[in-house]
Amino acid sequence: MMSKNISLIIASLQCDPSFPQHQYADWALTHGPVYTVMQGDTPQIIVNRAAEARDVFVKQGAYTQNRPPFRSIMLLRDGYFPSLMNGSKWQNARKMWQVVLSSSAIKNYIPYQELESEQLLLDTLNEPLLWYDHLERFANSVGMVMVNGYRITSSSDPIVKETVEDLYDLSRVGFSGNMLDFWPFLERVVWTLPIYKVGRRMAKKHKDYIWKNYFGVKQRAEQGTRLPSFNRTIQERLQEGWTEVSELEGAEIGQHLLSGSTDTVVSTLTTCIAAVMSLPGRATQSARRLNRSRLHHSARTDFV
Repeated sequence: MMSKNISLIIASLQCDPSFPQHQYADWALTHGPVYTVMQGDTPQIIVNRAAEARDVFVKQGAYTQNRPPFRSIMLLRDGYFPSLMNGSKWQNARKMWQVVLSSSAIKNYIPYQELESEQLLLDTLNEPLLWYDHLERFANSVGMVMVNGYRITSSSDPIVKETVEDLYDLSRVGFSGNMLDFWPFLERVVWTLPIYKVGRRMAKKHKDYIWKNYFGVKQRAEQGTRLPSFNRTIQERLQEGWTEVSELEGAEIGQHLLSGSTDTVVSTLTTCIAAVMSLPGRATQSARRLNRSRLHHSARTDFV
């Protein structure tokens, strides 16, 4: 008879590390929309439906401030990745996010987002075959303006590829290092594993990248040419004596917002375009509705 530990290992190996959601959806048919999967010594709660996700993350999530640590991700981020940490590190990062993500601050960036939308449509019209490059520029620029006060006007700006590569490195190497989370005892001999050297190299590359963005905000502030930004707010809080967060941690806290916005916007728009191409009839209907709406609101949506 197969032991429980062997069953857990085999169940873990069934997941495609790049697309684990497919296996999770299959398991949900048997175990329900919310169930637990053990990843090494850490229980992972898998949520497969929107209603349950809202109940768990919005309603019940208000009562907890902890996140399960991921050893492989910690290796790539030099031991600090606040959204996947627990205890005081997570709580202090959360406080800083609450400071910079106020509703009044967000409103200041709406004109920039409208400007980026106009440029995205114009760039796609002029160079339709480079539409994905334009999506990356758009998503990165929206996040970069908010986080670092720097606008990206061209998809050829090297900062776009640097941001995308930073996300790609995290997902690629992070997934390949999942063995550290499935078998925690390997952490004691992590320096003997191939993931260790790769992880340390990626950690240094990432640190150089976020420092460049973070100190770029400082330089623009000293020159008097800065736009309002989340990282500038973080820097001001640290200058006022906020001791719970170091300057390097503050740079990482700001970087979380940039990575999250870039990844989310690119993924959402790519999925939207895929849906349009897969369902041309529905796309035509949507275009007609949009055109009718534009006639009534041309003053507000002249960039559509």
